Amino acid sequence: MNRAAAIQALGGLALAPAPARAGGGVPVFMLHHVNDTRPASPIALGLTFPTEHFEELLRYLAAHRIATMTAGELVDTIRRGHLSLPGAHPAVVVLTFDDGYADAATVVFPLLRRYGMRATFFVNDGTLGLRGHMSYRDLRTLHAAGCEIGAHGMHHLDLTTLSREEQLHEAGDCVARIARYTGIRPVSYAYASGSYNATTLSVMREIGMQSAWTEIVGPVRDLRHPYQMPRLRIARDTSTSQFAAMAAT
Repeated sequence: MNRAAAIQALGGLALAPAPARAGGGVPVFMLHHVNDTRPASPIALGLTFPTEHFEELLRYLAAHRIATMTAGELVDTIRRGHLSLPGAHPAVVVLTFDDGYADAATVVFPLLRRYGMRATFFVNDGTLGLRGHMSYRDLRTLHAAGCEIGAHGMHHLDLTTLSREEQLHEAGDCVARIARYTGIRPVSYAYASGSYNATTLSVMREIGMQSAWTEIVGPVRDLRHPYQMPRLRIARDTSTSQFAAMAAT
C-alpha cells in the first residue's frame, strides 16, 4: 500500500493537526519487540510494544504525511547537504528496532509495508536463526523492501567491558558475518545498552561504520559526532500524543 492509500485507509480516526516542528532536528525512535504478549519479566514487558498501539503510531505518521527514512539514509542525506537541520522539512522520522527479534519480520515489517514506511533493524548476528529471532532470509527480505540492516554486535555485549581486540571481534565480526551470509554490509551500528567508550569510537571507524547510535536522548541535529548519535526510546506506556510531540521535535 502506498502512502496515499494508507491515508485513505485511516477510516474515521480523529487526529489533531501535527504539532509544528519547533526545536528542529530529526527524531530517531528506538523500539525492540512489537507483539501482543505480556512477558512476566518487568524488563521484557517494558521492551514489548503492543501491536495495535504500534499501528496507531504508523497511522499518525501517515495521516500527517510524516515520512520515514532509514538511519543510514538520514546520515547520508545530511552529509550530502540535502536535509536542512534544524527544522527539517518536509517532516521526517527514523524508526529503529534493536536485537533482531522474530516479530520484526512477522509483525513490524507487514505493518510498515501497509503504510508505505521503512525502518532500520539493528541485529545481533549471534542470535540470528535462533528461536524468537530473525533469520538471514528475513534480513534479505527486509533489505529488498528498502529497510536497512544495521549491526548490534555478535552477542549484545557491553563494549565498555571489552578490550580493543574484543570490541573488534564483537562489532566487526557481526558486520562481517551479516555481509558474508546476506550480501548486505551494514554501515550503521547500535551499541548494546547504549554503552561505548573512546576505544569504541575508533573501532567504529576501523570497521567502516558511517554512524553509531546510542541511548543519548534527543533528535539528530548534525553529524559532528557520527559515532555518538542520539535516539528517543519508545516505551510500552508511550502514548500516541507523546509520540506525536516527539515526532514534532
